[in-house]
Amino acid sequence: MIKFNPEDITSEWELKNKINKVHEYLFYNANLQTQCEKYGEERTEYYDAKTDEDKLKELADMFISACGVKRFSYAIGNDLCENVLKNFGFDRNKILLAVCEKMNVLQHREWEENNGYYKHKVFDIDTPIRESKTNSRVHK
Repeated sequence: MIKFNPEDITSEWELKNKINKVHEYLFYNANLQTQCEKYGEERTEYYDAKTDEDKLKELADMFISACGVKRFSYAIGNDLCENVLKNFGFDRNKILLAVCEKMNVLQHREWEENNGYYKHKVFDIDTPIRESKTNSRVHK
């Protein structure tokens, strides 16, 4: 697991590269189409969010998805990242700190893949989490 720390926001280039390393490992069958669609889903969730706290979390998801796009199209992915940081009225550093927090969470989730599309499993609060015996990856 790669740890994301608040100090990581001092170099956006290095932060994006760390995100891409994790992204390649967790979402190994992703492609440009699935990542663009994921970015669109996250953007919709941003506009549906009711509080600034929820909007900030969705901006973090948008930034991470934009880094996913960057794996396949460097220029488009970088433009999307910059769009997230500049055009939504939130402080750039707050967004990047939310990205670091979210990246630490993502690595602990269990993921299911279907033709390049990934969803994390949602567990009932009373259901114990255990090692997966399926094709999904678990990170502890």
